[in-house]
Amino acid sequence: LRRVPVISSLLIGIVILAAALSGFFFVSVDKTIRAFPTLLALGIIIFYSLEINFKDMKDIAGDSKNGVKTIPVLFKEKGPHVTGLLFATSFLLAPIFLSLYSLYLISVPISIIGYRLIVRRPYNEKFVFILHFTFLLGIAALYFVNHLLS
Repeated sequence: LRRVPVISSLLIGIVILAAALSGFFFVSVDKTIRAFPTLLALGIIIFYSLEINFKDMKDIAGDSKNGVKTIPVLFKEKGPHVTGLLFATSFLLAPIFLSLYSLYLISVPISIIGYRLIVRRPYNEKFVFILHFTFLLGIAALYFVNHLLS
């Protein structure tokens, strides 16, 4: 499936949604799919489908040689920039899907830093993962603060 552009990224987004749903059903009193917010489900798929393309940055030459059509391979020299823009866009869409607009305080700087990490040479995937988990911690912190204030 990696040879078909976008499909592998979309499947990863669906798998992450399935993991989120399993956690939701584990802790939820109401064990129905209708209890899970539709906008959040859509957001998880879109967020991770856009964001996950950074994983293809480390092997552009190998993917190109083997005919694997990833975003960085399809856009050639602009590939890192397109991948960085998709990554940044995912973080800018997150506050909408979570209906947590104060998250833009974190989303904007993280999207800028993420873009720069992806287009920078030499590319180091470790820092992108650290940035992603920092964002997840920021979401948790904002939900905690909002819960305390309400």
